[in-house]
Amino acid sequence: MKVIFSRKGYDLDYGKYPSIILPNLEMVSFPIPSEENELGFSSSQLFVGEKSLFDIFSNLKHTNTQINHHLDPDLGFYTINKIVSNNIGTFGQVGSAAGHLNNQEVNVGDIFLFFGTFQFTKYNNGRLEYQKSEIPFHALYGYLIIDK
Repeated sequence: MKVIFSRKGYDLDYGKYPSIILPNLEMVSFPIPSEENELGFSSSQLFVGEKSLFDIFSNLKHTNTQINHHLDPDLGFYTINKIVSNNIGTFGQVGSAAGHLNNQEVNVGDIFLFFGTFQFTKYNNGRLEYQKSEIPFHALYGYLIIDK
């Protein structure tokens, strides 16, 4: 059995902001922005509870609030237009990333541990904001065991 650490989601270089830990301590990894020619879901289509990712980005004062994202991995953080996905627990790699996993003989039963950059948030007058007194940090936020 192999354990593979895989960095996913936003960080200060890719996406420009850390993912968040909500005041109730729920971790929400922001999905990776899609490339221009890649299919994805808009910030308005992805929901965490009753709030769209567009709303969350707006509250947090992100400069780019309406972009497309791909859910890879899909660990169930989001619903699409408030409909639960049938693809929860999926992860896929293409190109050189897939080749690297093949070269390392990653196989059924191996475990992916996902980590990313996070920052605590708080509510201020009903608006979600980053806790400026806290610095972003790396944290494990999910895992998948390869089934097929």
